[in-house]
Amino acid sequence: MKVFKDIEDNIDFVEEFINNYDFSIIIEKFNILKYIIPVPTNWECHSDENWDELEEDEELHWIIPNEDIVSHLLLCKIVNMYWEEYYESVMMDIKIILNDKNIIFDLSELDNQIQELKELEKEWKYDHDNILPTKKYVGNCSKEFCEKIVEKYWEREYYRIQYIAFPPLSFKQISLKNCEDEFKRLQNEIINKSNSKNYSNIIKYFHKSIIFANVGKSLSPYDGWNYIQDNEEAFKDFYRNRLRCSDWFKGEGKLPYLLRGVVMEETYGIGLSTSRKYQLVTYFKPRLAKYIITKYLNEYDTIFDPFSGYSGRMIGCLACNKNYIGQDLCEMSINESKEIYEFLKQFTNNTCQLSIKDSIKSSGKYDCLFTCSPYGDIEKWPGVKPLNYSCDKWIDICLQNYKCNKYVFVTDNKIEKYKDYIVETLQNTSHLATNYEYIIVINKEDLKNIHLDINYGNTIEYNECNNKEFSNIGIHLYNIFNKEIFDNIIDCPINLTKWIDLIYNKFNQEIPIINNIELNKIKLNNIDNKVLLACSGGLDSIYQIFQLKDMGYDPILFHLKHVNMYENGQSYNTLKEFIDDFGIKMICPTLKHIQNSNYVKYWAENPIKNQMIMFLMIDYCKENNINKICMDGSWEFPIKETTCGIDVADAPENYKTLLECLSNYVENLEFIKTEHPSKIDKIKFLDNKGLMKYVYSCLGPGKFNEYRHNEIQKKYNIELFEHNCGCYCRKCAHHNLLMHYSKYKEFPKEFINRCWNIMSDNSFKSRAMLFDKSIPLEKRIENLFIE
Repeated sequence: MKVFKDIEDNIDFVEEFINNYDFSIIIEKFNILKYIIPVPTNWECHSDENWDELEEDEELHWIIPNEDIVSHLLLCKIVNMYWEEYYESVMMDIKIILNDKNIIFDLSELDNQIQELKELEKEWKYDHDNILPTKKYVGNCSKEFCEKIVEKYWEREYYRIQYIAFPPLSFKQISLKNCEDEFKRLQNEIINKSNSKNYSNIIKYFHKSIIFANVGKSLSPYDGWNYIQDNEEAFKDFYRNRLRCSDWFKGEGKLPYLLRGVVMEETYGIGLSTSRKYQLVTYFKPRLAKYIITKYLNEYDTIFDPFSGYSGRMIGCLACNKNYIGQDLCEMSINESKEIYEFLKQFTNNTCQLSIKDSIKSSGKYDCLFTCSPYGDIEKWPGVKPLNYSCDKWIDICLQNYKCNKYVFVTDNKIEKYKDYIVETLQNTSHLATNYEYIIVINKEDLKNIHLDINYGNTIEYNECNNKEFSNIGIHLYNIFNKEIFDNIIDCPINLTKWIDLIYNKFNQEIPIINNIELNKIKLNNIDNKVLLACSGGLDSIYQIFQLKDMGYDPILFHLKHVNMYENGQSYNTLKEFIDDFGIKMICPTLKHIQNSNYVKYWAENPIKNQMIMFLMIDYCKENNINKICMDGSWEFPIKETTCGIDVADAPENYKTLLECLSNYVENLEFIKTEHPSKIDKIKFLDNKGLMKYVYSCLGPGKFNEYRHNEIQKKYNIELFEHNCGCYCRKCAHHNLLMHYSKYKEFPKEFINRCWNIMSDNSFKSRAMLFDKSIPLEKRIENLFIE
């Protein structure tokens, strides 16, 4: 047995021999056969034994091996044999190595395979000239001939695609220079025709996530590729399609690829979409966007787009030297659009603002709007729940949510409601089909003639009433005022205009167009002393129950469940205990938040929350012979001193103006007023009767109330009322401060300081003048008793 040094000498000899060996004949045979083998990205670092054991970020690519790859593999093979067998002599017949069938490629069979290929070519020619023309579908070969190729090579190809993460979707590799050229050409181009069929290199280069979107019930290209990789029969079907249908095989010199069953990665990628099983979603063409903007929106400097999608309108807008504001629910698309803008801004001075927003729940005011909304649920995007809304419905939503001087929509051919606003027809033709789209233009002055059909948002579940005429008005307006920008068109009774204007003016928003809804006039009956009391379950409303009783009234509690989402229905639970113990009747409609499962509000408190409850109460009064209603009216600050989105609903003008407007529709309605002593007097009254256990005023999350209550009691060694969280929310802190400074209860200094912190940290505008830390302590204490 030779020593290590001798083995190295032998290896050096073999390496020199291999380097001088003429592989040209072998390479020529590989080219004739289109003989492909898997080659790792860093093949120089692999031996024949670990050839397909890939390192991180490494891939296998199937290619016709060149001389360097062949010589490397042969050298690896011979070296391995020397290491394993310790050959005593290198004067071996190198042909034995070359003909070893265990090597990655079988050199001994090359001549036989070439002859087989020639015979197969003859068979294909006969198939092509005699059999194929008789078939209904004329492809690259007949179904029978294709099946022979599939059976011969499908296992090799199936093994091969396991190493293709996702195939390229085009033979043309797009560069940033291509993207730059496209944008500069678009900037300088004058486009006079709407039927632009061009595609966009920019969109293809940057919007990588487009492969995750899908059309109809089909899988996305990405999911389709994974399905093909995991399913042999699905792969065979796809493989057959590519061999028979791909035009690539019709190119000069491509026949050997077909006969050897070799499909290019790009051919696989293109086939995902052209086979229509896993096709790409469409995108708006930038040239078409420029055409539309130039023709219909040229007078505006900034374009707003609520469905920015794959950036076609954004690119067209920037090419028109205009600013762009775009939003979309798909986070991937928005992030990719931002990358596009970062690239394009070196060629333009115009700005681009992009954000992730839901166009159903968002709102705003813009010069103009240009978009192409989703067509039903035909296309689905990653991370976005599909909504099967028609183009008519999406236009309704856009007109309702966004105040603009001009609106331009591109819609499908199913448009009905807005067909009178069609200004142009677009014809789209492909090898698959021809379809039509329409350009819709709506001006601001057209809005007065348009009735919007909006039935999304919060709804009311109100089993106690059959006729919910007033409730429907109330919940509709509640949805309108639950937005950052209120609707510019409102469907409501015209005699509510003064009240509607009050809220719009408070929020400094443009007065809306009101489409009158006829509301039947009703007369409430004064049967007895029943009073319907809006009862939240907090300190004021629990106290008010006993006030009404002292005044000789018989209160019926009206509690709207889930209107305060933060407390998780805890106030209902305490009220349920109260009515069970005292035998008082309670009505409990439920506010159902159906925009999404997470329920997001623009305002901490809807500016007409209390007024919406009043609408619901009127329906109940109408059906149950009651003409008296009562709501807490302890808030004394005028509407100008309230904070938008916090306490506008409590302003006296809000109550007064609505009641004045409702008098046009409701006769004999009495609004019962009660006295309003300070909160500390209410606390003392209820505590002396053992009723504070029923009070739930906490503004914190209901699921944490008990935990926080126990934690604070233990930490400061104090005793709190049952549902008092201590010092985590403003209301509980306020009650504790009142008790401390009125000497009703004494609390430690550290706890009182923490209560003051929560009062000042929550000192929104309405209460900053009362509890800001800059106000002397004596004055803040005084203000506790007037708030």
